Amino acid sequence: MSHMSTQCRVALFNFITHINKLAEIVRTMLKFKDHKLEYFILIIGLIFIHAFLMCNAFDGKSINSENANQFGSFIGGYVGSIFTLFSIFLLIITLRDQARNNFENNFLELVKFHRENVDKMEIKQHRSLKVFVMYTREFRKLLTIVKEVAKAHNLYFNSLENKRTILNITYLSFFFGTGPNSSRVLQKYLKDVDEKLIDNLISKMNSSKEEYKKSFGYTPFEGHQSRLGHYFRHLYHTVNFVHNSNYSQEKKRELLKILRSQLTNHEQAILYFNSLSSVGKDWDNKNLIRDYKLIKNLPEGFIDEEREINPKLIYDFLYEYEE
Repeated sequence: MSHMSTQCRVALFNFITHINKLAEIVRTMLKFKDHKLEYFILIIGLIFIHAFLMCNAFDGKSINSENANQFGSFIGGYVGSIFTLFSIFLLIITLRDQARNNFENNFLELVKFHRENVDKMEIKQHRSLKVFVMYTREFRKLLTIVKEVAKAHNLYFNSLENKRTILNITYLSFFFGTGPNSSRVLQKYLKDVDEKLIDNLISKMNSSKEEYKKSFGYTPFEGHQSRLGHYFRHLYHTVNFVHNSNYSQEKKRELLKILRSQLTNHEQAILYFNSLSSVGKDWDNKNLIRDYKLIKNLPEGFIDEEREINPKLIYDFLYEYEE
């Protein structure tokens, strides 16, 4: 009996040593962040499976020859439990990896659709990426007109608050344009602004259409909501799709960096102006541009800090030109 007790103690000691080594391996595995849940389940499962070792029957004092004869059957059940646990562990990893792959494939499809949306854009002879060049030019020309009208109503482009107000008026005027229905919608969106200012602005935009038609190659100031409305809804959905996922912040930034790489400088500029307006406020309210640095690639000076607003004042992160 004493000999068997000693053997049991030695076996138990060796077993515990192996468990400690296994625990060390598991701690190392836990460093791999993508499968923390699976490793946690594995550890808990191993603890429960080995809980019986705490019983008196395995302290080296209670095992007798009859118990030893039954030990083989016990080992079969014990090893079976281990294999069952590992099977569950591997199944969970497989399912989670599959879900992750599906998510990333869906994201890449959204990026593909974004590029297709841009490729389908056209204004007269301007197509695809060239359209955003024209958007930027038209916006800036309209900003000059808005400043002129605003100044006549004692609204000056000086303080940051006034600058944001004028840029909001400009973007909404650029987005909705003027016309039988567009002017009415524009007035509703700018109901908090001096009514006379908006009436004069609409009048000035209407009278300027023919003047700038030749230089733009199309009639400006008629609005772009039919194009940009769809563009920004899809872009926002794509960013939000990643933002609301269960990925780490680092992984989200990694994915959205792929999307950002698809945005030209002019697209990022229009996104910036959109975010300063009331129709694009969610970009700022949810910190999407700030957290994922969606306009990081804007070159230094691309946004005129005197005539417009330096993006650094609104979104203070490290831009590409600062690296």
